[in-house]
Amino acid sequence: AWFPAAFKYLNVDLGVEFIELLRRWVEFERFFGWSYTREGLASSNRPQELSNWIKSGRYKAKYGGSGPKLTGIARKQFSSALDVWWHSLKPKGDNWTLLNHHGPNGWLSLLVGLKWWGLAMENEELEAKKEWLDIVLDMSMILDALLQYQKQRE
Repeated sequence: AWFPAAFKYLNVDLGVEFIELLRRWVEFERFFGWSYTREGLASSNRPQELSNWIKSGRYKAKYGGSGPKLTGIARKQFSSALDVWWHSLKPKGDNWTLLNHHGPNGWLSLLVGLKWWGLAMENEELEAKKEWLDIVLDMSMILDALLQYQKQRE
């Protein structure tokens, strides 16, 4: 029963676009019956902060699962690393292999990265949030397309 804790961790108000991305993720996970694959998203290019979070037990409070403090240069480095990882996973044409992973080893890590980045920018002006928002919208669009692809395969 991994999903309730994961959703509770991610369910923060970072704007309607992030909430819509979470809604699509819930639909994706529901489609697969809340199960998970052993194999997850490729870890090459994954930000080290996310790897550390996974190794320490994810969102479990006993591990201090609130995430890293992303301020100043650390935020810039993290957002850049998350962007690189995301672009390395994006489908080339109709090949969904790299992103077609559900469960705690799937989209969860991408969404956690977006949450941390978004929280680090809460007090920023809208223009400073543009890059974050662009990735939120991109992930949302691609997750929706992946879900439609899965439904057509049934």
